[in-house]
Amino acid sequence: MHSRRQVKHTMKQLLIGVVFLASLDAYAQLKKYKKWEEAVEVSKKNNKDILIILTGKEWCAPCKKLESSVLQTNQFKDYAEAKFVVFEIDVPKSHLARPNSSIVKMHEEFSTRYKATAFPSLILVNKEGVEKMKITESSWEMEDILNSFETVYTNE
Repeated sequence: MHSRRQVKHTMKQLLIGVVFLASLDAYAQLKKYKKWEEAVEVSKKNNKDILIILTGKEWCAPCKKLESSVLQTNQFKDYAEAKFVVFEIDVPKSHLARPNSSIVKMHEEFSTRYKATAFPSLILVNKEGVEKMKITESSWEMEDILNSFETVYTNE
């Protein structure tokens, strides 16, 4: 027979374990590819679209808002994992004055290709890279972003 003290200790350990596991899920990060070729390969393998995120989350106020109010949420993470592969180009502040840096060149390539003129930009493309939709100006609220994606998917 276990003493009350042992039972309380065991229950406390069990509760700590449950809380720990729940916190791991809450902090689970959305997988964001940094290499286009890798994102395309995963997209084709899983038959998913690609969401291109052009951002400067270190220095750009709207980018910071998008990151905190949408991209870092479990709701968006779950939606994104079901619908598309995420490819992100995040331009650090230190690279803004370095036009020859590889990240700036990659940002320029994608912003030119998809005519994205603002930070941040969300560009949804199919696995062949053909644009389906683009968001360059928004309130950067979850509901607006998901409604934009759903409009694309319900019209296919």
